[in-house]
Amino acid sequence: MTVNNLTLLHNIEYDSTNEQYETLNSLIFFTIVYILVLISGLIGNFIVLFVIFKNNDLKHFTNYFFANLSAADVFVLLFCIPTAIHDIWAKDQWYMGKFFCLINQYIESCATSVSSLTIMAISFERFIAICEPFKVHDIFNETLTLTTIILIWTIALILSLPFLIFSVYDPLFNPTDTLNNTSNLITICHLDANSSLARACITWFIVILIFIPFFILTYIYTRIIVELAHHRVVRLMTITKSQQQQQQQLDDESFTSGLVSNNEPQQSPSFLVYKRFEQKRLNTVIICLVTIAFFACQFPVRIIQLIDMYLRVRNEDTMPHLVWIWLWKLSKLLFFLNFTANPIIYN
Repeated sequence: MTVNNLTLLHNIEYDSTNEQYETLNSLIFFTIVYILVLISGLIGNFIVLFVIFKNNDLKHFTNYFFANLSAADVFVLLFCIPTAIHDIWAKDQWYMGKFFCLINQYIESCATSVSSLTIMAISFERFIAICEPFKVHDIFNETLTLTTIILIWTIALILSLPFLIFSVYDPLFNPTDTLNNTSNLITICHLDANSSLARACITWFIVILIFIPFFILTYIYTRIIVELAHHRVVRLMTITKSQQQQQQQLDDESFTSGLVSNNEPQQSPSFLVYKRFEQKRLNTVIICLVTIAFFACQFPVRIIQLIDMYLRVRNEDTMPHLVWIWLWKLSKLLFFLNFTANPIIYN
């Protein structure tokens, strides 16, 4: 049993050779995909970290938050994907020792917390930059950003403790439930969500760091989109008016001198302001895409966790075993894809 499975064991055997063949194909498929995610994710995130810290022009508080996201991504990729590959082939047994059993989901949860809180911080900075542009440099600076990052990691480490406390490493598990039969003892590792306290802690973790931020960020980005649309219309009207005045001035000068001027209207100050506004808009779009990707990759696995804890659907009467396995594996794959997608979005 692995930390990726919450409470129950998969003890169903398949007699059909076709089903076994399909299962083998799925093992190979997920193994290859996980390896590709691991390699591409590490390369992409290390490039982001290298570029930000080596380029003085990029040492900006917003980019420090992006570097923090990449650091969290690297931790998940290094610790959790090898474990996920182990899970694919180990069936319901655990071969990676007690340390990795206890630390795996804790690191995974910490990274989720860091990503959620960092996205909240970046989005708040974008909200101030768009809606209150004259206050952004008064509120955000390098010292405050670094302090915020330290605070984010501290909160993440604390909020993720339930995944450390309720992880169970059992080297003497008896899958037959027969006291006299000790020959089939196996080592398992799982997150014990049987107690009310464990379910409450895990549920509040998901609510506080996934669902509540989702609704807050939905409101923030709705406000940002409305503000950007308004500013875009106003600035375009200003540029058009400025270019018309400039062209009129050139025509008057040409008429006065009796010459035809071939000079193109030069870029007006309002046009330069508009270009800066467009760059600000592009940065906001990037952060918005990162936010959408985060929640799109988090929701499936978190919803399945909640269903598994409260509805106990993982049995043959409610759902075929193979269907449940595929749902879980696909949701976990989507979860890991988020940690390799961020560098692609930045670029």
